[in-house]
Amino acid sequence: MKTISIYEAPVVISGLLSKYQKGHLWKAPEEIFGKVSEWVDIMRVRSTGGRVRFRTDTKKLWIRTTLKACTPDVNFPIVGSAACDVLRGRGMEADYVGFVVPPEFGKVVGEREISLPGTMEDIAIYMPRNEEVEDIEIAIDDDAEILPPTPYTFEDPILYYGSSVTEGCTATHPSCNFVAYTARWVDANFVNFGFSGSAMGEPSMAEIIAKQKLSAFVMDYDHNAETADHLRKTHENFFKIIRAAQPDLPIIMLTKANDYWHEYELLERRDIIRQTYENAVAAGDQNVYFVDNSDVFGAVGRFACTIDMLHPNDIGYRLMSERLYPVLKEALETRYGKKITI
Repeated sequence: MKTISIYEAPVVISGLLSKYQKGHLWKAPEEIFGKVSEWVDIMRVRSTGGRVRFRTDTKKLWIRTTLKACTPDVNFPIVGSAACDVLRGRGMEADYVGFVVPPEFGKVVGEREISLPGTMEDIAIYMPRNEEVEDIEIAIDDDAEILPPTPYTFEDPILYYGSSVTEGCTATHPSCNFVAYTARWVDANFVNFGFSGSAMGEPSMAEIIAKQKLSAFVMDYDHNAETADHLRKTHENFFKIIRAAQPDLPIIMLTKANDYWHEYELLERRDIIRQTYENAVAAGDQNVYFVDNSDVFGAVGRFACTIDMLHPNDIGYRLMSERLYPVLKEALETRYGKKITI
């Protein structure tokens, strides 16, 4: 087999805003350090949302992943927290073909050889949710070809900002949270700005997001707003900072799903977010959208949609994805005049 560098063409790394290199595969740009909060500084170096992409006709794909650490998380199996997922194909038709993960917590190297059909296809390796990645090594058959990945329909990324739920906490794989699902279904590049417990709607974070070249922005930090009053004081201001910088950017506002722990103020929070949306529409904004998740898990049996009555499991993430997808599709097609057919 022949070794292929992930840092050189024709391979493309997507979803990371850092100046990435071996040992430095960060989801957030370097400029964020010291600008928002101590917890954001800690989590900015995670590789969440990063993807290694290419096309190949190899019949065997060898992958070795090396993490900076591999630590237990009470909410996760090791595949959910530390694995790289491998998908072939594009859009809704992308197939899951395997994962690469260390054999146990405490070990940092995972290695696997994956069998493929040998036809020229797009491959995407999704980086882990929890861990910082040191390196990813790949090799293909000696007689196989490797080409650049098929461009996304929307190359400028959708940026999703929010909590551990946005980050993909408790999904069993890094490719099956609502961020990965919905971006894949509209064939868009994406950046996952989920910051577990630390998405507080700070103006400094809005200013960093406002500088990025994006196709759309999904605003989803309701879970981390400490109280409804905190959300009321920050939400519209956060939106206005980004809107002032990017007047035509599609912006989708989400409310939190109907978890048990904050049920007493769930509808109050929903109405605060809806008010930001309604104020924008009243001001003439034609690129703003609202998604109400307050009942997305239903009234009966909703405990089956989460792992801890807060963080979604795969059922919960799928339900969230199915609610967001048509709105995201409409927003992109309306703004850019492209029909999503994949």
